[in-house]
Amino acid sequence: SSSSSSSSSSSSSNVVLRLTPDVVKDQTYFLANLSAAQLAQCMFPLGPFTKPQVRALAAAAGLATSGRKDSQGICFLGKVKFGEFVGQHLGQWPGPLVEEDSRQVVGVHEGYWFYTVGQRGGIKLPGGPWYVTAKDMTLNVVYVSRTYYEQHKRRDAFVCGPFNWLSGLRPNPSEPLMVKVRHGPAMYSCTLQLGAQEDVMTHAESAVTAATGETTLAAAAAAAAGDLCSEQGLSSSSSNSSNSS
Repeated sequence: SSSSSSSSSSSSSNVVLRLTPDVVKDQTYFLANLSAAQLAQCMFPLGPFTKPQVRALAAAAGLATSGRKDSQGICFLGKVKFGEFVGQHLGQWPGPLVEEDSRQVVGVHEGYWFYTVGQRGGIKLPGGPWYVTAKDMTLNVVYVSRTYYEQHKRRDAFVCGPFNWLSGLRPNPSEPLMVKVRHGPAMYSCTLQLGAQEDVMTHAESAVTAATGETTLAAAAAAAAGDLCSEQGLSSSSSNSSNSS
């Protein structure tokens, strides 16, 4: 799959993580976890291309894989499923699945490491869809909810931190920025309100749903330079923020 591009000079402080033109295949949401020093050692030759362009180049070169269907898994694992891979390395540790709102045990899981905050698939409970909202890694508790996307849980402002500012500097709050709250093409215009500590109140143009612990990607609209933060909590910027469209 095509990926985001990284450009740098001899110093990692000059690294810029850029969004790829293929909004579906863009990987900056994950790559933003890397440090500038790590990205300075990376090359993404497919970054400037869309997936159809890559397929056309592969077909022109006579590559047998040019028409292969897209992979939705971890490509370097081959045909091994993610759950099987994790289980082989970490084993199993049965624990409770707890409904977030009622705090009632609604099921059993095989280990918190099989789940990601925001995950929908793989939660074997009736009456879904269910979503993972939090994990207690000390007590091995996985919290789930069926109301993850309900209107009352949508917010147009949330607090983020700590950060991995790839440029080494916090962005100028007056500059136009975009925010992404999960992997995928959806991005929203936003403004940042820098706090005294290493935290930022992010105000998005549209109300979104996100759980504590999910990653948020902020990108400068002009330079498309990716910065990363992890949400530590949600709050509304005004009394009617949860009803924003």
